[in-house]
Amino acid sequence: MSRFNGLLAFIAVTCLLQGVNGVDGNSGVTYDSRSAILDGKRTLILSGAIHYVRVPVSDWPRLFTMAKNMGLNTIQTYVMWNFHEHKRGELVWDTDRANLKLFIQQAHEAGLYVVVRIGPYICGEYYFGGIPIWMRDVDNVTCFRCSDPIWEREMQKFVGEVVDQTRDFLYPAGPVIMLQVENEYGGPDQPYLEWSVDMARNLTTQVPWNLCHDVTKCTLVNNGTNKALCTINGFWEDQWDGTLSQPSPSWLQQQRGGNPTQPAIWTEDQGWFDQWGVAQRYRLSSDQSYGIMRWFAYGGAWHNFYMLTGGNNYGRQAGGVVTTAYAPDTVIDFLLLRHQPRYDFYTHMFNALQDASDALLSNEVPQAEELQPKGSLRGGASQQLTAVVTTCYQYQSPSQEWVFLPSEKNAGTDGSAPLTSLDGNASGLCLGPSLTPLSFVPCANAPGWQYDKKTGHLQSTVVAPCRKHGSSGNCTECLDHSGASVTLWDCKGASDPEQDNQVWIYDTTTSLITTSTATQCLTSQAPGGKHGTGVEAHRYGSVAFLSNFQTVGEEVLVDYQGKEYHLPGHSVVFVTVASGEVLFNTSDVVDEKPSYTDDDDDRTVHGHVVSGTEWKNAVEWVALRETAGNGSRTNTSTSGPIEQLVITDNDSDYLWYITEIALAFLVDGDGAPAVHVSGQGGSISYVYIEGQLVGTGSGTYTLKVDAHVAARLAGRGLETVKLQILSCAMGLYNGGDEPTSTKGVGKVSVNGKDITSQAWTMRWMLAGETEGIFDPSVAPSVASNMVPASSIAANETIVWFSTYLDLPKVPGSEKAGPGASQPINTSFVLYLASMNKGVAYVNGFNIGRYSAQPGEGDCSPTGCAPPHHGPQCYLYYKNCGKPTQTVYHVPFEVLKPTHNLVVLFEETAQYQGDTGRDLSKVALQALTEHPM
Repeated sequence: MSRFNGLLAFIAVTCLLQGVNGVDGNSGVTYDSRSAILDGKRTLILSGAIHYVRVPVSDWPRLFTMAKNMGLNTIQTYVMWNFHEHKRGELVWDTDRANLKLFIQQAHEAGLYVVVRIGPYICGEYYFGGIPIWMRDVDNVTCFRCSDPIWEREMQKFVGEVVDQTRDFLYPAGPVIMLQVENEYGGPDQPYLEWSVDMARNLTTQVPWNLCHDVTKCTLVNNGTNKALCTINGFWEDQWDGTLSQPSPSWLQQQRGGNPTQPAIWTEDQGWFDQWGVAQRYRLSSDQSYGIMRWFAYGGAWHNFYMLTGGNNYGRQAGGVVTTAYAPDTVIDFLLLRHQPRYDFYTHMFNALQDASDALLSNEVPQAEELQPKGSLRGGASQQLTAVVTTCYQYQSPSQEWVFLPSEKNAGTDGSAPLTSLDGNASGLCLGPSLTPLSFVPCANAPGWQYDKKTGHLQSTVVAPCRKHGSSGNCTECLDHSGASVTLWDCKGASDPEQDNQVWIYDTTTSLITTSTATQCLTSQAPGGKHGTGVEAHRYGSVAFLSNFQTVGEEVLVDYQGKEYHLPGHSVVFVTVASGEVLFNTSDVVDEKPSYTDDDDDRTVHGHVVSGTEWKNAVEWVALRETAGNGSRTNTSTSGPIEQLVITDNDSDYLWYITEIALAFLVDGDGAPAVHVSGQGGSISYVYIEGQLVGTGSGTYTLKVDAHVAARLAGRGLETVKLQILSCAMGLYNGGDEPTSTKGVGKVSVNGKDITSQAWTMRWMLAGETEGIFDPSVAPSVASNMVPASSIAANETIVWFSTYLDLPKVPGSEKAGPGASQPINTSFVLYLASMNKGVAYVNGFNIGRYSAQPGEGDCSPTGCAPPHHGPQCYLYYKNCGKPTQTVYHVPFEVLKPTHNLVVLFEETAQYQGDTGRDLSKVALQALTEHPM
């Protein structure tokens, strides 16, 4: 057995650490292949993302404390260009949520490092990916994120501004340890990517810059140097070949091969975000923690939760159809509450990793040690292994190492011997004689095999009736492959078709058997296509990761270093080797399953509605009707609708498009008259004719006009009527950003007659926006323009509603006001499940868009939500058929203990059915735990 012991020893050989590679600055961050080096010490980076523009300033310190207590040592943030430079040339850095310096300083005071991801394209489900809308019209720019000189000029200017903001905070003077340029670039313009990195490095090399996600492009940028650290985003995959788009053994192998002196950095370990009309998505803590521990088992040294808390897309920050709550299913949720039991679970995990960081980082990255499960998983049965052809693994594995058994009792008189993989030998199995699939049998019953170096044949002692068409008699059998399948076939001559399928290369040094191309390996595989036994160990000195990467439910017992461990399927157990103490077990959590809904009163404390004294007649709710086609600002065009954001500059979600059409258009033709609208960029639009709602749609759609409407208009003696289309921009999408990205109304036809190119009037700033009825200082003066809400039909559209609400009397609520931080265990929300769709304000603060649109999805036990990567399901649906979001975070610093002005603009009435909206259920609530 000395041969086997030698091979197993070879499997355990580890990679040598590379030398320290400092960045160009003399005292900046240094690193090597194992980790970042800070204060002269190897440092395990455990990070969480918080976007400062999505979180109230007064809550930053509290979140930093929660992150620190959780075991994290780093905060990662994006910089949203369009938040800081909404108007070209008007940069804002020192007010409210734009104060990047204050954010970094407060993180520093909490004892946290900071990573600043500049982009300036950042995606982040943020409108237009962070790019200012005005960039579309700058000096005839032809493209974004490309070698266009106009784009590069403006990009360099903004990146320089951000570097100037952070310069005093760069390590070691401050906490900033890494900067990012660009973001998830997957385009074809490699020179642009190289320019981006060179431009960034010309601004500073005090700390390293990183490029995230595409290791191939990043490696090309580096070209043997360390211009940029190459990092990865995504979901952990147990893939050893092929995939480079997600964190995996394959990605790590590629990164170490192309950038051997860089640590392994995972910049986005993703939860997910919600979208209007899609059921809420959630991720199991057991799955996400499994991926994290697998990452560190394979030598990862830097991990970031994306997001630690998503915060909220206040105002018009959301990209496209992203909900106001951003990444709501995070460890600290969008309400800035601890999401339990997750928070405690991850606190345990991160503290276990931090406590073991010296052991992890002082040892070389080990090769995986394949473990043999006890019991019946292998069991010696003949059908437990099969022989297949797969890509040669990027590290040595017993399942791809083959030897001829040397035992004399098994050797044939012709020199043949049973052939086994090290994987099979552990169970006493050898390559057998069956055809499809080629399986393993007990070695005592196995045929003999010979390897012919001249022909490359692996020839069996089995003689069987010839299989070739037209042949007779018996033929010697040879190992044959087609694709991944391996079988036995008549041994072929040099002139026979597909003779290469029987040519193998056997390397006695590595014990690999490869196909003639040397890229595919003969592999012993367990049922279900497992890689090796499906169980492995990674030892770092005094600690080890024991991983069962089989699917959930495939539990095993293993012996490791004299101790027995139970490993559930899809789990990692982190142990102290000497004592066997389990430091952390990824399966040791009761994963959150949806068990209640947002309207369960026992999960909330409801505020009560207080009649405002400013309003005449002291009604609870008052209302202001909008007039179709009305706006305080006007633009006209003689040749078609003007793109929406050119006019509004995203200062409002709403723009009216108005034109006149001949009444004959509505009454001529067969069947019911129809209006056909082509919207742009996912805009939602509402079609009115002479103030009467015809219908709503998104994208390209056709609305049938009630024939009675046309008849009534004709009865009024009208020859022409006004077509009024209200476009709701909903935010530019955060992907595919180009100068040609647009919003609003495109083409329009009525009963097949194209009216696009005729004269149009565009009006914006609705009456409620113009009068500022949501502003507490203005509200009393506009009261005379409003009517009791009871006079408004429950299904009436384009209406503003206003009232005053007190906070629930819970501990801490009396402290609400400017500069106040939200109580540690309480969050205040506006409950809007009984409304339809629109925009909400509290005390003049725009808390964002709201919608009661039901979320679609498969909430069955087997329902798997996208994105999908390989066979693993990462996300599941919950609350299918219910509104995607029902509670909306209100910053504590915006609130008052009593008399909070709440204003809602209801643009539609389409989601509450025949009963219509119910204002009586709108309430300020105090929540003390994450709403499932």
